[in-house]
Amino acid sequence: ILLQVSRQTVFQWIPVVESTQERVEMNAWLVVSLVSVLLNFWLLLRLRSGVEQKSDAGGLLHSISFQHYLEVTSEAIFIWDLHNDHYLLNRGWLDLSGYAEVELPSTMPEFVRMVVHPDDISQVLQAIEELISGVVPRFAEEFRLRHRDGRWLWVVSQGGLVRNKEGNATHFVGSHLDITASHEMVQELQFGQRLTGLSNWYFDPETMLVTINQDVGDGASQLSPWVMNVTEMLSLDEQEKILSKVHQAQQDGEPYEVEFRTLDGRVLQAFGEVERGPERRVGAVRGVIRDVTEQRQSELRMIQFGQLLQDSINEVWIARESDLSLVYVNDRACQNSGYSRDELLQKTPTDVAEGWSVERLYQEFDFLRSSPGEWFNRQIVCVRADGTRYPAELWYQLTEWDGEESLIALMLDITERVSAEQAIRISEQKYRRVFDALPDGLCLFGPDGIIVDCNLELATSHGWSVEELIGQPIALLTNPEYEPQQQLLLQQVLAGEDFIGEGTDIHRDGRQLALEAHGKVILIDGEQMLVTVLRDVTERHRYMQELQQQKEEIEQFTYTVSHDLKSPLITIKGFVDLLREDLAADERRAVEDDLQRITRSEEHTSELQSHR
Repeated sequence: ILLQVSRQTVFQWIPVVESTQERVEMNAWLVVSLVSVLLNFWLLLRLRSGVEQKSDAGGLLHSISFQHYLEVTSEAIFIWDLHNDHYLLNRGWLDLSGYAEVELPSTMPEFVRMVVHPDDISQVLQAIEELISGVVPRFAEEFRLRHRDGRWLWVVSQGGLVRNKEGNATHFVGSHLDITASHEMVQELQFGQRLTGLSNWYFDPETMLVTINQDVGDGASQLSPWVMNVTEMLSLDEQEKILSKVHQAQQDGEPYEVEFRTLDGRVLQAFGEVERGPERRVGAVRGVIRDVTEQRQSELRMIQFGQLLQDSINEVWIARESDLSLVYVNDRACQNSGYSRDELLQKTPTDVAEGWSVERLYQEFDFLRSSPGEWFNRQIVCVRADGTRYPAELWYQLTEWDGEESLIALMLDITERVSAEQAIRISEQKYRRVFDALPDGLCLFGPDGIIVDCNLELATSHGWSVEELIGQPIALLTNPEYEPQQQLLLQQVLAGEDFIGEGTDIHRDGRQLALEAHGKVILIDGEQMLVTVLRDVTERHRYMQELQQQKEEIEQFTYTVSHDLKSPLITIKGFVDLLREDLAADERRAVEDDLQRITRSEEHTSELQSHR
């Protein structure tokens, strides 16, 4: 059975060959393949024997002879423990792939995803599932396997299930055979066979005429010859290039390959051989030609794109999906991370980005597949070679790099921006603390009368919170009776005049607040804003009323006192005049009466003064 499977796999690579040299090469390759088949056959016999003999002592992996075979054979062998999901690779497999055991994941699904080409993963996993479920009796697949240096190897993988005495599958055992060289040889042979068929390119260096059979139908039988003089389709430099190649091919007798650009901008690639006459006389050249204009333009765009990436002020990182390894970094990424390019290309994003795990990266790939072509943004923290960390703004999307699905990330070191933002936040906190600590209300609003900001004193004094007032019209706080005056003041302030005045605002509960307002226009980000300082003058008004009342009482008291004081004085003055007259008339009785009256008036005045 193994020989049948191996024959089906190996012999399908044997093309039809014509020359003796080709037969020798193919026979040599066939011998190597048959030896590999026989070794695999012997291996399975040893495995079956090992299982039967050691099943009671712990199974296949405890067989001493089998372990010895794994160590000494050059065959690339793998063993998968189906129950524990562990696998074993021998030295031959590690030599084939270039990996060390510590570099490989612990489970088979992760292992397949890491080393098998993305385009072949579904094929391999399906074949394994069919083998384990019993749909097929044997495993035989051809696929591409990633070498540690990044190149792809074509391998033939063959194997089968090892069962215990009860008939249950315990292990999946198989081998890998490198058939990369045979692939390349087959391609070369196929190319040679194509050249021996109908040529679609014929060039005569003597006449300088080129004939190209253009396909005008669905098959090679519908060809239309197109004849033109080379001098009419190529520049002198391109003509020299072709003639030089042709002359070299005529001298060496070897196949030629030349690429040239036509006057209309197309890039053509020609392969062929020298045509020889019956007498082995060297003549014209013939072969196949193809238009590679689009390919070269694409390569040029890639070169230009690569130069743009290289010269970018941003860090550019590209990681492939298959094993998450970095496959491209630009100079900026190397400079800022402190790693060399070689060091970075041995790492994954999890080594340089804080908080990123393998699981999270695969989740990002799955997410990006659902939004192809879209860029996504987030902030991350990166770790330099010396262990220091720096914040970075990350823009990333899914792309294709060297034919593989990859993640391209543009990163900008935002250390200065984050520091500036932090300084702004601290400054804003200081401003807010000072703003809210002011004993007077402070309000900032635009020409449209909408409140942009206010402090805590203004909000609480009117019965609102700061958050409730921001975005509301200033008219919410003002007395409707003063609205015309406010509009006039607003126009004056916008014209550049400051104002100071008093008025009344409305509290949230409806009561009026007596306020003194100071207003001024300021510029914020080039826009006019009105800043108003409001001071509650209710207490001031109450004090003024009390002072006025006290003033009036004092005036009344002064009037009363003045009147009471004047009366005795007038009396005294009158009796002083009478006293002079009585003295002049020498009337002693009258004089004594006058003096008594004057004394009583004086006593009354003293009494008034004592009551002040």
